[in-house]
Amino acid sequence: MNMKRESGFTIIELMIAIAVGGVLLALAVPSFMTMIQNNRMTSSLNGFVGAIHVARSESIRRGSNIVICKSSSGTACTAGSQWEAGWLVFADTNANSSFDVGEDIILIGEALDQTLTLREAPTLTQVIYSGRGFAVGLAPTTFTICDARGSNDAKGLVLSSVGRLSRTEDTNGDTQEDVGGVNLVCP
Repeated sequence: MNMKRESGFTIIELMIAIAVGGVLLALAVPSFMTMIQNNRMTSSLNGFVGAIHVARSESIRRGSNIVICKSSSGTACTAGSQWEAGWLVFADTNANSSFDVGEDIILIGEALDQTLTLREAPTLTQVIYSGRGFAVGLAPTTFTICDARGSNDAKGLVLSSVGRLSRTEDTNGDTQEDVGGVNLVCP
């Protein structure tokens, strides 16, 4: 009699493979979640950086004032809101630092993910770029983006008094600092 030998996995081998896969998955998921949180923060911060760069370049291209302001509606500057609610970049053709009927909206920044905050220190409701591409009346400002993990994982930007952006760094191994060496703080 000719017997064929069947090939395949036994139930015990299959159960061991599933158990090993489950352990590997349990180890990988937290790292994957951290990567997702970091990418969400970086992406949101890059959107804000892009808006500031657009405002500065448009001010030079047009030779007139361009304003970026907090805006939760996308149709007007919103006093009392936070940057994570969104922003508006517009051509301030009458140089009154307010969005008026007839002024061009250049860019509307959508609200950030609800798990993120984007705050500034000192308090700043808008940034105005002159027709030569320099910020008008701006003190050096640090923008900090945070999520539920808090200050240890915060990322930041420093907007200089002339309107140039730079990223914050961690110089002493604890958390990122602003240009004065002060650790970034989340709300």
